[in-house]
Amino acid sequence: MQTLIVSGLIFALFIGVFASQNTEPVSLKFITWQTETPLVVVVMIASMLGALIMGLPGWVKQFKKTYEIRYLKSKILKLEKEKEELQDLFAASRTSRETDSYYFSEERKEHDNEVAD
Repeated sequence: MQTLIVSGLIFALFIGVFASQNTEPVSLKFITWQTETPLVVVVMIASMLGALIMGLPGWVKQFKKTYEIRYLKSKILKLEKEKEELQDLFAASRTSRETDSYYFSEERKEHDNEVAD
């Protein structure tokens, strides 16, 4: 990543030096539109547009990944909450089964018989 940034800065420096050395006016024509502007302006605008066009797919990808991460984090929270609810339910049913098994066991019947005698 640092190499990419450093190489981008070096390239920008070369573009700046090239543009500053070429200040003579140039004529631009597009369909019926015509203007005359210094070459430095043309080079800088073309460089900025090129950087924007090249950076756009990366920004779109980053935006999608950020959205996906946010969605997955919310899904994780939802699933953790559901897991806790199920664990509580399981613990409650387990306690209930243990209690039920005691009430319907032979041990309980023997205890009741002893108390009755």
